[in-house]
Amino acid sequence: MRIASIHVFMLLALSVVAYAKPKVGVKVQVAEEITNLMPPGDLSSLSGGTSRVVTYLNVIVVPDTPIENFRNDGKWCIKTQPGQTVQLAKGGEYKGLLDGDFLDLDVPLAKGKQVKVTLVVFDRRWRSRLDIK
Repeated sequence: MRIASIHVFMLLALSVVAYAKPKVGVKVQVAEEITNLMPPGDLSSLSGGTSRVVTYLNVIVVPDTPIENFRNDGKWCIKTQPGQTVQLAKGGEYKGLLDGDFLDLDVPLAKGKQVKVTLVVFDRRWRSRLDIK
């Protein structure tokens, strides 16, 4: 019984590794900012707390190396994390890593400094203001 459970565990561990998506180097160009929304039920910004606004952006994601079945030619909609203060400029191009549904981008600040920003892939197609609620 113990040997069978070890084999099952090994098969599960190997299957997880086989299906894990590798991190991919990408360039992201911002096409347009769609909308800014406050998450439902979040009243923190009204009471003088930190703003928790989420920004949605239509972007073009281009992998550093060709990837088969890269959905919708990289025309995706991404969103910021609630309360993120670093803004991406329209037409700006940023380098980073795609890790599943997360984009880790290097965003330049004043005086040559850079900050890492994590964004979430909202949809692997462009969205309009009316699509997001």
